[in-house]
Order: sequence, then C-alpha cells, then structure tokens
Amino acid sequence: MINHINSFFIFIVLTGLVYCSNTTLSCSNTPTYSNNEAEYGSIGDSLGQLKVFQDSLNSYEAQLIDYERTVLEKVYLDSSVANSNRLLNILILDSISISNAIDTLNRNFKQPDVKKVKHVEEKNTKKKKKLSAKEQAGLAIDTSLKKILITKKTRQDIINQDLKVKRNEISNQERNRKSFQEALDNNFKTVKAKRDTIQRLASRLKGAISFKFKGKEYLGFITKRQEHTVSMHWLSENNINAKPFYTFDALLKNLRKPNLDVLMITNAGMYSPEFEPQGLFISEWNKNIGLDTSKPYNAGNFYLQPNGVFSIDFEGRCFIDTTDSFKNKAAYKQFSNREKGIKYATQSGPMLVINGKINREFNKNSPNAKIRSGVGLVSDERVVFLCSVDNENFWNFSNIFLDIFKCKNALFLDGAISKMYLKEFPRDVSGSFGPMISVIKSKKGPSNKTKK
Repeated sequence: MINHINSFFIFIVLTGLVYCSNTTLSCSNTPTYSNNEAEYGSIGDSLGQLKVFQDSLNSYEAQLIDYERTVLEKVYLDSSVANSNRLLNILILDSISISNAIDTLNRNFKQPDVKKVKHVEEKNTKKKKKLSAKEQAGLAIDTSLKKILITKKTRQDIINQDLKVKRNEISNQERNRKSFQEALDNNFKTVKAKRDTIQRLASRLKGAISFKFKGKEYLGFITKRQEHTVSMHWLSENNINAKPFYTFDALLKNLRKPNLDVLMITNAGMYSPEFEPQGLFISEWNKNIGLDTSKPYNAGNFYLQPNGVFSIDFEGRCFIDTTDSFKNKAAYKQFSNREKGIKYATQSGPMLVINGKINREFNKNSPNAKIRSGVGLVSDERVVFLCSVDNENFWNFSNIFLDIFKCKNALFLDGAISKMYLKEFPRDVSGSFGPMISVIKSKKGPSNKTKK
C-alpha cells in the first residue's frame, strides 16, 4: 500500500513541475512592460495559477484518502477471508482424522461370539436370582425383626403409660385420702361446715380407703360402675354337690386370672352354722335361697326392722331397698330374666339409713359396740363398703354412711366376725364365712391394645 502512495505522490509533483514550466514559457512570450503596472499584472497571474494548483493538490489529497480507505478495507477483507480459509482447512483436517479413526476402529472391531455372550448372560441371571432370593430372605427376616421390635416397643410403651397412669391415680388417691383424714381430724367452727367439707372430699374418693373417725379405725372401698365389677359368691360350683368357698383365700384363688384384679372381698351377710346364707341370696341369676319376709320379735340383728336387700341388676347398677319394697320390685319378680332381672342379691338387716335418715330404732348412746360391716348407696353409680376395725354401735356406724358419704340408703351386712380384704391394705383375713362380695377391676393388658 505504501508503494502505491509514493508513486501517486511522485506523479502529482511531476505534473506540477510540467505545469509550471509551461506557464513560464508562456510568460516569456508575453510582452514586457517597463512601467510598474505591467509588473503588477504578472504577479497577479502567478498567484491565480498558484491557487489553481493548490485546489488541484487538495482534490488529489482527498482522492488519496478515499483510495487509502478502500485499500485498508480490502486488506481487512483479505485478512478475514484468509482466517476463514485457515479455520476451514483445520476443520477439514479434523474431520479427516475422525473419519480415519472410525475406519481404523471398524477394521479392528471383531464380532462377538453369540454363544459366549448368551452363556455369560445366563450366568449373570442365575447370580442375580440367587442374590435376589437371599436379599428377599434377608428383607423378610429384617421385617420380622422390625415387627417384633415394634411390638415389644409398643407393649413397653403401653406398660410404661399404664404405670404412669397408675402412679398418677395412686398419687391422687393418696392426696384425697390425706385431705379426707385431715378434714375428719380438724375442728370446724360449725358442724355443718365440717359435714359439707368432709362430704365434698369423700365424693372424690374411690377404691380402697382406710381412715379414723372419732378415734375409731375403719376400712372401706368405694366403687364406680364404669371401673369396677361387684359380684356375690357362695358356692364354688353351680350344682347340687357344690360346697361354699368358706375362706377369702379360696375365693381369691378362684377369681385370680391374668386379666382380672381382685381389689376387695368382704362377707355378704349373715349365715347359718352350715355357712348357708340367711335370707335371699341370688348369684348369677340363680336363686340359691328365697326371700325371708318374716318378722319375729327379738330374734337377732337380721330381723331388726326394717331389714333389707342389696341387689345388682344385669347392667351392674346397685340398689338397696327394704325387704317390703324389694319384694314388690318388677326386677325381683322376673329375677331370672337376664335382660331385666336381678343378677345378684343378698338379704340382711337391719337397714342403717333409710331415705336419708338413720334407722329410728338406733340409740346414739347405746353401749352395744361391736365390729360392724355394711354397704351404702351413694347413687346407682357409686357404692361404699365399710368395715370397722374397732367396736362401734349401730348409731355411730350409720352416721358415717349418712354424714360422711351422704348415702341415701345403707344396709348392715354382718357383725363381730366381719372382715375385709383390701389389696392396697393387706391384713389378716383368716376365718370361715358364708356368702361373700367381691370387687374386681378388669386389667387392660398390652396384648389387648396391640391386637387389630
């Protein structure tokens, strides 16, 4: 490009020189003037020619710039084309190399032996099947172990929960018993205030109780129909040759089962020297002894009027009625009807509390103090059994049912030989008895909860 520019410049200079020489020659042919005016005219012509030359030079310079731009664009275009050609050549060479490599691989590739391939595949399939069988067996074992562990954990959790609930129940019962005993011991400003407080605290109690009132010790048990089952027992078997249980221990052995918890046993009323119940006795809808409606005078506690009947219907509801009222009950008239009749019943006497009042035959200051046992009806949902450890008269014993436990009706069960077995308060319960009453609570074991 530089050579082109130099040549063009030399061409311009030479052209200018030729033009000047022609001008000089033409000037020499022009007439000369001696005066000043002629001299001035020659100078003006030279300046005009010089201006024309300058304009020509400027025009050529502009053409030179345009030419230089064109040359530069051509050089750039030539360079791009060259680069593109180089890249294209590289790509062509690479494709040739790849093609050669593929051809080499195709020449060196050998077709596999179909039989060998099939044999290897069969061998691998057998191995997979063996592994699959082992894995399945392992998974089955793992699943079984997991189920066992889950079951054990579930059972343990249920046991722990049951223990926690029982601890809470025991703790609550202990607090209630303690508050109850404190109320019995405290001196209140008025008798009414004391009675109201004691009755309120007594209504919270359930299960086994042991307390002292006016210096005398008592054992007791308060049932709730939703939690406890009250039953009556006499014969060990339901046939003619059956014999009475006689002792609390014998009955305990008969009642003890994995899912049952025997909480209380006490004698269910008076009995003859042959351990036969005195008066009505019904067990499991079977009337072992009929209702005694006779009223001999001065013939012992059983006939002290009014006497009564403690009964339980087919739904577990408890009732205490006077004998005269009970004999007219529809349920008694159809006692053997398992849907409407009486399931359990025992007759005894005298009644301790009748319609919220103490039996009028009792004397508050009576010196006739003996061991006493009885049952009181708080409602058809709640029943309280009491047995005095110390000797007490009828009036004071009845007063406990009325003023402490607010019983509507209460019935005397037995006297001097009375005893009470309490699981929570074990003590000597030896001796021989006739009919007995038990309180049982069903145990909710883990196995029952985990079954589906």
